Amino acid sequence: MPSVLGTSNSDLQTIPPDSTIGGVLQNFGNEIQRELRESYGHKGMQVSDKLGSSIVFDIEFLGSAYLFELKMEKYGDFIDEGVAGIGGNKSDGTAYEAVQTSGRFSFKEGKKPPLFKEWAQSKGVNPFAVRESIFRKGIKGNKWFTEVMNQRKIDNLITRLEKAGVKEISLQFSNGKLTGRTNG
Repeated sequence: MPSVLGTSNSDLQTIPPDSTIGGVLQNFGNEIQRELRESYGHKGMQVSDKLGSSIVFDIEFLGSAYLFELKMEKYGDFIDEGVAGIGGNKSDGTAYEAVQTSGRFSFKEGKKPPLFKEWAQSKGVNPFAVRESIFRKGIKGNKWFTEVMNQRKIDNLITRLEKAGVKEISLQFSNGKLTGRTNG
């Protein structure tokens, strides 16, 4: 049966998505987005909240290179890696038990986290007490991001790009961003 353009549909060839650089990056982005949202949900967080819905990716063709960028709300890094609390003593004189004592992120004296009003109200607790506790104890990282974006995942992407014909690959991974440049 002829198509609108005069070529029969049987004469058209479907290009497998992983046979082009753009297709590999698109499939990779879809997989990472899905896996991160699943990981986020498995850690007991709502995928529909602000962070879960902020996990997106962009692919740009820059002449002879591709740029793949994975984006999410900045606080995703805090949840993944944790935030060290400032410590101190409770009103009864006992010390706060730290849940996170080191890492890339820490609260600064005087700069408290936001009030978690909605969450606290849904749990029936005082939002000011929750904020003070988080400020003093810190936030334990749950690795929802780093368990997904690991060396095995990067190696798999490189293999897929090589199969699509890429000759040179340069990847940079930092702060929730995977940036890849290819000139293949």
